Amino acid sequence: HERALVNLKGDGDREKEKLLQARQRLGLTQLETAQKAKIALRAYQNYENEDKAPNARTAIRIAKVLASTVESLWE
Repeated sequence: HERALVNLKGDGDREKEKLLQARQRLGLTQLETAQKAKIALRAYQNYENEDKAPNARTAIRIAKVLASTVESLWE
């Protein structure tokens, strides 16, 4: 099993805001972002709206879709 990439306790709001801003900057919906990253819509919504963190592979896919890096989105 892969471990969660980051622990969002305490700083979750900042990470959620980074995901939202990156997605909006590209004019993507949550559904479009999830489809491009090949993950379920609900999974992406969990990352953007709740204190959930993706595993490393998923984080990399999301970062690529959002023209960003894992480090800039989750650190």
